[in-house]
Amino acid sequence: MSIDDWLYEREKAPIEWERVCNNGGQPERWCECPELIINGKRVPCPPHHDCDYVRKRSELVAIADRITSEGVGNKRGIVNGYRWTRRFVAEMEKLAAPLLKNGAEAA
Repeated sequence: MSIDDWLYEREKAPIEWERVCNNGGQPERWCECPELIINGKRVPCPPHHDCDYVRKRSELVAIADRITSEGVGNKRGIVNGYRWTRRFVAEMEKLAAPLLKNGAEAA
């Protein structure tokens, strides 16, 4: 066994252990959610990932976009972009509040 192979084998076990520990001690879980494709590569589900919640929340984006654009408008510019983003985030929080498991209300 070469020194490179030995070093590789010695480093491989801690990397695998860290991967398991970072996922809450569970083995990696994979799903088909489009949100888990990053830079063209599918990544494993993060801890506490809920595919059903992600799908339902993604369906709300078009509604929040419409409400925000009606309220703020589609004018160009930095200030309007900031205003649009703040309003969009607030609308998404309101629309998604019923999806939360604890039934929290948006502030």
